Amino acid sequence: MTVRHVALTLDDERVVMARSFCRRSCLVWLPVLDRGGRSLGLTLFSGEVERTSGPLEFATVGRGHPLFDLGRQGEDARSYPVRRCRFEMRGAPLVVCEVFLPRLEVALTTSPHRGGPGGTIAKHL
Repeated sequence: MTVRHVALTLDDERVVMARSFCRRSCLVWLPVLDRGGRSLGLTLFSGEVERTSGPLEFATVGRGHPLFDLGRQGEDARSYPVRRCRFEMRGAPLVVCEVFLPRLEVALTTSPHRGGPGGTIAKHL
């Protein structure tokens, strides 16, 4: 598997930890994942690439789940809300998982950037 991990920040605080992965031999998604700190979401939702997507799946994960460990890299908590979506381009799958950190709620209610663009960046881990 080729895996990309990023931390999304708002006002220099980690608020989302994300993991994207595809098959190691996948020539379709590898150039899309090899983007450093540029936003994967902007590519997926801007119309730059012709792709399909499955439904968004939501859950809460606790100790013992691989996404729990990813969340702990950003902020310690007893559990984390997560979201997952599967994308497909030219028959090749890509899975994107996001772990929402507790400080996201605080950041959304107190940040001067709430309700508008700016402040969020992807930092390749």
